[in-house]
Amino acid sequence: MIFNFYIELQKILGTISVTKIFGIVPLGMVLHIGISAAITILLLKRGMKFKKVFVIVFLVGLSKEILDCFVINNTLQKHILDMCYDMSYPTFLYLSDKARIKIKEIKSRPKL
Repeated sequence: MIFNFYIELQKILGTISVTKIFGIVPLGMVLHIGISAAITILLLKRGMKFKKVFVIVFLVGLSKEILDCFVINNTLQKHILDMCYDMSYPTFLYLSDKARIKIKEIKSRPKL
């Protein structure tokens, strides 16, 4: 039973890893970013602090990449790239929030 699940998971993940949307954008990239964004948004809406959400998204992505090591044979570079995809949305949120705060500070300074 577990072996059958392993074979099916291998087929699904193998198909995802070679599929491209419009022949250009890898489906795996879209799924990594989309799922990490969904997890991030869901946890932030539930009132979790951003640092905790960031760590959770990182650990979920890391767990998925560890599973991938046993299911599909990817290179280390592919696993690192997948982690970058996973962390892109939370990182973007963090940087955009810092930029928004900085812009607000600059606008509130007295003019000379």
